[in-house]
Parts: sequence; structure tokens; C-alpha cells
Amino acid sequence: FLTVLFTISVVSVVLSTLTTAILAPATMLARNLLRPWVPERVPTLRLCELCVALVSVLGVAVALLGEDAYGILEQVYAIGLVGLLVPFVAAVFCKTHDEGAALASIFSGTAFWAVQFVIETTLPIDLMAAAVGAAVYGAMMLRRGRLASAGQGG
Repeated sequence: FLTVLFTISVVSVVLSTLTTAILAPATMLARNLLRPWVPERVPTLRLCELCVALVSVLGVAVALLGEDAYGILEQVYAIGLVGLLVPFVAAVFCKTHDEGAALASIFSGTAFWAVQFVIETTLPIDLMAAAVGAAVYGAMMLRRGRLASAGQGG
């Protein structure tokens, strides 16, 4: 009986993690990135469904390219570090915000991080990509004259 209970518990945890890993990025993609550019005649629910399919296909591709479960998990968390850390920290600690600078930070950090799939390196590419994202964000904010209030948030 305990073996069956343990197996059901493990399957439940795995399925919960999988649904969260698919639904969270798909919702962010549909509602935050694509919604401004997709016509209003396309319902948000339909857009979310399409993004769920896209994220699922990309997830399967990453799983097939990965070597082991730990390596895949490491890469998934690295995407969050290189793409989302800088805009999140800026949103929390800065009074002024700039959507363009945040998007540029996300794309530049992720693009720099993706270089590791082409060039084999032993350098800490994840931290370097986050630093590139921070530099791009800072440069765009300086160029637009909005960095003066950084650090004064609360």
C-alpha cells in the first residue's frame, strides 16, 4: 500500500511541476509579450493556448537535446537568471521603469547566454549573460536619462 501511495505522490509532484513549467512561461509570453502586437480579434485565451503549444514543443526539443535531467533543469533555471533577473531587480529597486530597456536586457542576456550552445566554454556564461543584460539595461536607461533615480526606490 505504501509503495502505491509513494508512486502516486511522485507522479503528482512531477505532473504539477510540468504544468507549472509550461503554463507560467506560456502565460507570460501570451499576455505580456504577444498581446500588444496581436489583434484584439484574437481572444487572449486562444493566444494562451497557442503559447502553451509552443512552450510544450520547445520543452520537448530541450528535453531531447539535453543529456540528463540535472543538465536540463540547470539550463531552465539559467534562462530565468539571464533573462528575467535584471528587469525584476530594476522593477523592484528603481523608481523609473522602461519597457524597452527591460526587453533589450532580456533579449541581449538570453542571446549572449545562447552562445554557449555554439561555442564550447568553461567560463560562467550564465553570470556573464546576466551582466550583459544589466549593462544593456543600464546603457539604455542612461541614454534616456532615467537612471538618475536608481537606488531610490522603495
